[in-house]
Amino acid sequence: MQRKQKDILAMVGVDTMVVFIATILLSTLVMVTIVSVAERVIQTPERVLIETINTGDKILLHEVYVYDGFDNYGLVWELAPGSMPQSAEDMYWILQCTDENNEFRSYWGNFGATSFHIPPAEFSNESIAEGLLGKYYDVSDRSSDPNPWPEFAFSIPQLIRYDANPNFVGGNHNGVGSVDADWYAISWTGYLYVDDTDTYTFSETVNDRARVWIDDQLVIATGVAIEGYDPKPSIHLAKGYYSITIHYEQQTLGSNFELSWSNSTSANAPISDDNYYRSIGSSSAVSEFYPGVIYDISLDQMNGDVGSNNPSANNQACGPNHLYNEGLSATLRLIIAGGQYTEAELTVNNPQVGSRVT
Repeated sequence: MQRKQKDILAMVGVDTMVVFIATILLSTLVMVTIVSVAERVIQTPERVLIETINTGDKILLHEVYVYDGFDNYGLVWELAPGSMPQSAEDMYWILQCTDENNEFRSYWGNFGATSFHIPPAEFSNESIAEGLLGKYYDVSDRSSDPNPWPEFAFSIPQLIRYDANPNFVGGNHNGVGSVDADWYAISWTGYLYVDDTDTYTFSETVNDRARVWIDDQLVIATGVAIEGYDPKPSIHLAKGYYSITIHYEQQTLGSNFELSWSNSTSANAPISDDNYYRSIGSSSAVSEFYPGVIYDISLDQMNGDVGSNNPSANNQACGPNHLYNEGLSATLRLIIAGGQYTEAELTVNNPQVGSRVT
């Protein structure tokens, strides 16, 4: 009996020693990893920003265009659906290219106002301008269960553009090539200008279905019931601007949409283009970014910190004119610290202001 006790104690001692040694090895490995990351943070900040990506936070880059006649790019972007709100200090851009003399150039900065020629702003609110912001989506074929409405908040649009009005007849809304002819959806947002104080009644013709909100009040819900909401097509409005949101879905066969209104002095008629506004005034610089909002920034190398190799005094390197004149391309990365990054290869086929960069 005594020998068996000694054997058991010996086994317990060995097991304890194994656990102790494993703990020491694991602690050492963790410490080495921390030191390695710390060294990379100090030595190559750009590389670390790219390598430490492991969450669902990401930037969706919709458009890159020539912003001015010098070196600036205009970027139209938003946070991916499901991303957490992000501060400007936790978001970064890196612009890199190899010039005609085979010299590597790198510029970078965060999304704070000092890193841009013009501070970040909401895309649809920079100036007073007519039209509506349209987002076009491909949606899944739900022929077996057509009632659920597409989840716009968790979908990525195939196309974003400005439309003079939401009205159209036939096809996939004027033949938008990136959107299917059947099973697509459109979200229009902006402002409706009311010329005179009165009670207005809204109506529509639609195939297949639509819903319309004026200042968050549901006025139309055709072809889709919204639990807990009773559409009220008549609403009293004073002279001025009101937010408007339109959701449209095309399922199969024919498609059309037209929004009309009437008041005490005017018969029912389509709303004029002059009453739709995509923006109604300038907005202040943005320092906190949220999913579901489209933003516009003007990226300027001159405002970027020097990258890994001092790119010298040529602050227009990697810009639209430089790429076009020398037949070069550049790489743009948009990074969320601790999140994912978005990469785009930039080629400039036309240096004119407003031209799209591919």
